[in-house]
Amino acid sequence: MVKRVRTRVRITVACALLFSVLCLLPALSVAGERPAGTALQFGIGSSFSLSDFGGATICYQRFLSKDLALRLGATIELAYDTQEETAEGTGQYDGSSSGALEEWDNKASLSCEWLVYRGSDVSLYFGGGPHVSVATKQDAYSSFSFSSDAISYRSTRYRNRSLGLGATGVVGVQWAPAAWCALHVEYRAVAAYVMEEDSEFQERTGGSDDYTRDEICTSSGVEFDSEGVRAGVSIYF
Repeated sequence: MVKRVRTRVRITVACALLFSVLCLLPALSVAGERPAGTALQFGIGSSFSLSDFGGATICYQRFLSKDLALRLGATIELAYDTQEETAEGTGQYDGSSSGALEEWDNKASLSCEWLVYRGSDVSLYFGGGPHVSVATKQDAYSSFSFSSDAISYRSTRYRNRSLGLGATGVVGVQWAPAAWCALHVEYRAVAAYVMEEDSEFQERTGGSDDYTRDEICTSSGVEFDSEGVRAGVSIYF
């Protein structure tokens, strides 16, 4: 008899709204000039719903002058998954076993971009700035096996940790149909120096081939990530 129990907990700190955007023509624009001040930015998803902008949980923009804006983006993602399994044998397979698998996947990033705007209600903008990201992923599995003549234990743990330091580059076009909002389409890319550490631990006891292994491997290098074209909306207040 095999019994499996699986639970999943996923926590994603997301600043997202469901919002329907009317399709407006530039000729109907009533703004007359580019919006200024402070804005929250959201991505435009399927069915014109609003979501996080380019993966950023929180995206905040403020104009420092008429043509210069500062944009801050922060992302936090926490994921946890666990599985449990039990089995019982009969006859020549008399005995029982139980195992548990736990998985963690945590990410955080922060970007700071200075954007230069050119134009009025229809504007071209470009810029960039520093980008920092950290991530930790871990899988841990442990199991016990019981029989009439032996008890065995197995444990495996794999962990990956990374730190990325780099810069972003952005170029896009913005259209302001009203003084309180603006629609934009942009291309964004990230170049970063990434340092990674992979560790693996294995242990087995209670059998004829008991062993323990503990390995750590490190790597580093420059990575380029093209995030492609993305659409969004800025809500000014």
